[in-house]
Amino acid sequence: MHDAENHDAVPPLATTSGQTELEAFLHETREMPASRLFALCARQIAALGAEVVVGPLGVQFRHRDTPLCELSHYGEIFIARVGPGLAVEYRVRSEEVALLALDQALRTFVQLGPPGLAEGG
Repeated sequence: MHDAENHDAVPPLATTSGQTELEAFLHETREMPASRLFALCARQIAALGAEVVVGPLGVQFRHRDTPLCELSHYGEIFIARVGPGLAVEYRVRSEEVALLALDQALRTFVQLGPPGLAEGG
């Protein structure tokens, strides 16, 4: 019974692969100037249920075997590549641009459909 109370105290991200690696990456980069905005975007996209793949400079999120978004951390800025072919690029230094990138990622997620959606229907 106490386990249920502890579970409610800190809700996990969505159940996706790569959550532990994502949190470790966010912890390692927490002192970088853009880390707050990077973490905001990364956690919001992961919460959608996207697959998380962590690399040396950032994180890629995949949905339905398609790259949804890639966030690369470069200290004072981070670069968000979003959408089909990761063709739309945002150089994020401010909350306004971070929210634009997040909005584009959410739009792409909706276009691809939810994880449990059957093909063709």
